[in-house]
Amino acid sequence: MKIILVAGGTGGHITPAIAFGDSRKKAGDRVCYVCGSRSIEKSIYESHHVHPLILPIEGSPLGKRTFKSVVERSWGMIKSIVIMYEKINKIKPDCMVLFGGYISFPALVVSKIMKIPVFIHEQNVVAGKVARIASIWKVPVAMGWRKCRGITGTYTGIPVRDFRKLSRESALNELGLIDKVDSEDRIIVVFGGSLGSSSLIDLVTITLSMVEFARCFFIVLGADKDRLDDKVAYFSSRWDMSPIYGVADMVICRSGGATLAEIGKLGIPAVVIPWEKASDGHQYENALSFLDDRESGRIWSPEMGVSKLIKVIDELENGAFRKSDRKDSGLKNSTDDDDAASALWRLILSHI
Repeated sequence: MKIILVAGGTGGHITPAIAFGDSRKKAGDRVCYVCGSRSIEKSIYESHHVHPLILPIEGSPLGKRTFKSVVERSWGMIKSIVIMYEKINKIKPDCMVLFGGYISFPALVVSKIMKIPVFIHEQNVVAGKVARIASIWKVPVAMGWRKCRGITGTYTGIPVRDFRKLSRESALNELGLIDKVDSEDRIIVVFGGSLGSSSLIDLVTITLSMVEFARCFFIVLGADKDRLDDKVAYFSSRWDMSPIYGVADMVICRSGGATLAEIGKLGIPAVVIPWEKASDGHQYENALSFLDDRESGRIWSPEMGVSKLIKVIDELENGAFRKSDRKDSGLKNSTDDDDAASALWRLILSHI
């Protein structure tokens, strides 16, 4: 079959699309990707050795307040609809799967005009604007969580990327930390999603200044440049998460749907810090769903204070220490499970 996957904006939309696309390629299908023109989108795809069709738009017209920006993005949306029409007419796909975000709208419009079977996957507990429009237009919706405010759909879960199976030693060697981390250290990874988070980086600095974490080493992703301080390694953005997840005994992260799906699938204890500016408060709702029936996770917000964060880290760190012996573990942070990708494919087959 020929399938077009549309995903852009952030890694939260793109990585599930890549995971699903990889599963279909293994099954022998022809997969094409479409994204927007943001540099971060190109970077994420390139890191996964994918070459998408790039549409001339970098955001929703509704996301800007200035008249000039609204006009520019609206014109970009119109041009994107024309390009999508030409692309679909050339490929003649059997179906299209949209993974949300502004880039999905031109594909949605063209799919309805050309009567191409189309599906949308929503990674958040609160549906985005395009997913809500798609639902109104009777497009089948795949939900990443068992509930999704604003739409009615079918639960499939969120497709998760494959991660290389690495020993702790191999992962540390890839990260250049083999001589920096003691064998008894518990490694805590801090990251804020594909867009980064300077506030989380600042939070680590404040937290470390208040208390000495015995047996802990911090890895912080999203810094402006790579550097190493005492017991803290700072890295700029990395898209190959295999060595990161391979050493993580705990993560401190935002609560984007794809991020939570990955650490949930890999079974890594997590302190989840919802981004307070997320549209419709969807990150907080994601966090609540993530923690349902999950003991190895906690929600923290700045209003709770740094002392509470330290207490939560200590609770999870001690729990992780009791449950696993890092010296004897292989890559616990790996999965060959593609249940979500399979469930999404079954939903598609039921409609075409």
